Amino acid sequence: MERIVFHPSWLAENDLFDMANDLCLVKLKTPISSITPAKIANTSEVSVGNEVWFAGYCDYSEQEGQNPELFSKRHIIENILDRIVIGLQSSANGQTYTGTILATDFDDAGGLVNSLGDDYRSSDENILGDGSSSAMALPFE
Repeated sequence: MERIVFHPSWLAENDLFDMANDLCLVKLKTPISSITPAKIANTSEVSVGNEVWFAGYCDYSEQEGQNPELFSKRHIIENILDRIVIGLQSSANGQTYTGTILATDFDDAGGLVNSLGDDYRSSDENILGDGSSSAMALPFE
């Protein structure tokens, strides 16, 4: 790895989670030519109801009942895209950023919990607007 470039509002220390980005770019020392990179879709290429896949590392807070063997492990998740919100603005470090949220919820295997399809709407959920969501989990959800 040659260099890491963090988003200007990278979450650091006790910053507020709702105004930060946990995204960075990694510049490699040498190109990788043995694989074909995945295409990154833009919002005009995706629709609510599309199947989406996420891959990355998750950093869990150590909470009672969590398995410490799973902390900061690689995860791959499949889900259904429930909402697309374009034109959101946030500010950090004296800069204003405009972006898009692609939102999914995590349903349980029994189809009983559907956080974006139930009657309860938290203040954080209000930003996602109206819509529906299936309560049935996909195999890798």
